[in-house]
Amino acid sequence: MVRSFDLKAEAEMRLDSDRRAEELARKRRESPPAAADDAPGPAPADGPPEAGVADAGDDEG
Repeated sequence: MVRSFDLKAEAEMRLDSDRRAEELARKRRESPPAAADDAPGPAPADGPPEAGVADAGDDEG
């Protein structure tokens, strides 16, 4: 009984995932073309720096 519940839940999650993927693909096809390469990109988000990014002048010693 638990096994059938797990299988049903997995099938529902797969269907939901497929629907979301189809919706995203449709939105991408309908969206306006991307900006030119020389156009400025989005501003960096506030938050912690990406891994491997060092702050300039942050010398420990």
